Amino acid sequence: MTGDHDGQQVPVQEAEGPAERGEEIDRTTACAAMGRLVDLKLGRAQVHIDELREHLDRFMARRPYEIVVHIYPRVAEGSVRVRENANIPDSFSLIIADAIHNLRVTLDLVAYAIASRHGANERAIQFPFPNDSDGLDQLLRKTKIFRSVPAVEEAVRAIAPYPGRNETLSNLHKLDIRAKHRLPIVARSVPEISGEQVSKLSGVPVANGSIVFAGEAGGEFMRISIDMGSSRNERRVNRRAKPFVRETDVDAKFRLVFATGQPFEMQEVIDVLDRCLQEVGNAARSLIDAYASADPSPMQ
Repeated sequence: MTGDHDGQQVPVQEAEGPAERGEEIDRTTACAAMGRLVDLKLGRAQVHIDELREHLDRFMARRPYEIVVHIYPRVAEGSVRVRENANIPDSFSLIIADAIHNLRVTLDLVAYAIASRHGANERAIQFPFPNDSDGLDQLLRKTKIFRSVPAVEEAVRAIAPYPGRNETLSNLHKLDIRAKHRLPIVARSVPEISGEQVSKLSGVPVANGSIVFAGEAGGEFMRISIDMGSSRNERRVNRRAKPFVRETDVDAKFRLVFATGQPFEMQEVIDVLDRCLQEVGNAARSLIDAYASADPSPMQ
């Protein structure tokens, strides 16, 4: 429209109509509801993470693992092993699976809350987890779930939920799929202990300084070289000593990790869950923010 101002035709901005104002208010209300839903789901996941942390602290306080040093003077060698006094409780896997599912489903709930308002096929709505960027483009074109809200599509591309870009979300998705059929497998991590610590604990000088355990509980972790003395006579006397085993009180840091052969393998469980919680929260809120700031358009 134009108006007459001092004899000149000037553009006149059209007033926003009731439909546009109603859409904006409706969108604001919807985004607020999405935010509350995200807080609820993440809060529930946090409950599971805190529960696991509490159970884990109690389990480790029982000293379920001990370091044992085996010394073989005749061959000037020794070995360091771990004695397992208790099994990791099966309940840990159940708690982890519950936390993982609450985190993963949060993204589906936000995707549904947005796409369902714009006529998307409800059976096709889920947050996309492709193998790469090309796969993401194909999924978005095929499902058309965010066709009416390009800003949300761009937010999904920025999240990049695929291997090589967002490993945390990608592995979260894979672990959630696994947890639907098999519980996550957890193990204790391999700790580190110095040769100096072994020397003090065993009473025998250790020649190699840094020992990094790498093996299964009960098995040999690291063969060590023993310093048998500087003189020939000292070495001869020391080699006559009988083999012995020394149980130690070394403060080796055992941690709960995801076992090999699954997502997040050998990464500490609590750290992974905390990281997933943060990443899901950021992704979910970025989708909501993109939707809230998108240009108003009629729902299709």
